[in-house]
Amino acid sequence: MRLLVVDDEPGVQKSIQVIAGTLGWDALASDQFGDVVRLVREQAIDVLVCDYRMPPLTGFHIVRQLREADLQLPVVMITANPENVDRSIARELGISKILGKPADVSDVRQMLMDAVLEGERAGECLPGSS
Repeated sequence: MRLLVVDDEPGVQKSIQVIAGTLGWDALASDQFGDVVRLVREQAIDVLVCDYRMPPLTGFHIVRQLREADLQLPVVMITANPENVDRSIARELGISKILGKPADVSDVRQMLMDAVLEGERAGECLPGSS
């Protein structure tokens, strides 16, 4: 599996990369929303972990761009304030999970595995597809 972490905090990026590595996944990181569609295509990304708030945009903007580009991979949204995320928009965009920061390692692992399982059920993510 290949994971892309998009967050403007290097510590968050590194933590999620390490956790993904314990699952045997390759993990890339970016601090730019503008790179996401290109990276998902070029790097055959299976799962996206995306910060909700990276001014001036939100994670919803990049997920919309992915969906408009017909990229239907599972997305886990991470945020310091999960209560501020509009869950109806998240569902509409097909966001798999919303995880609060900071998060426990076991919670991150479980969210990643759940996102993959949901993606497999939806035909979006196939094990070993990368």
